[in-house]
Amino acid sequence: QMCIRDRYGEIVSVPFYFSMDLVVGHTIELLYSFVLPSNVPKESLWVRVLANYLTLFLGGLFFYLFFASCSFFFFYRLRKETYYPSTLPLDLTKQIKTEIGIALRSLPFMAVLMTPFPLMAQLGYSRMYFSVSDYGWSYLLLSVPLFLFVTDGMIYFIHRGLHLPFLYKYIHKPHHTYRYTTPFSSHAFHPVDGWAQFGTF
Repeated sequence: QMCIRDRYGEIVSVPFYFSMDLVVGHTIELLYSFVLPSNVPKESLWVRVLANYLTLFLGGLFFYLFFASCSFFFFYRLRKETYYPSTLPLDLTKQIKTEIGIALRSLPFMAVLMTPFPLMAQLGYSRMYFSVSDYGWSYLLLSVPLFLFVTDGMIYFIHRGLHLPFLYKYIHKPHHTYRYTTPFSSHAFHPVDGWAQFGTF
């Protein structure tokens, strides 16, 4: 169980399976087991900030490296004859190192920029709800395609905006510094670029 504020501002105890609260809750427990002294209150805002930051940063790092590596191995090695375009050079090692370098330098800052969002939801500053009865089944079923439509549209317009000359030069250009796209290109963003696009979700 984890205590958070609901959409009415009431403190409620909810199961850990909601959103990323499960991981944040475990991160808080690990912080108290290995880093924080026991006399620091678990309800402290800075403890939640730290736990959310670590969850976003380490989780993002894990998902990026794990899924990009699996994808690269499957499409560029295991099924190379089927999926690897003949126009690509055989050795992309230098480019992949550059992509990973950009991503590893950006992920800590992207996590800083994104930390307020889950934190605010946990503190009750969102329209998050925990019971179907709050809005009914029709709203729940409609909210899935609506979510996809709205976020996809936002990403489209954010991406178009990032191609405006003054934003492209300073923010979006690092994402286009490599000639060929690989799975490791996925998070090779300037931190503000990554925040603008991923933070939409």
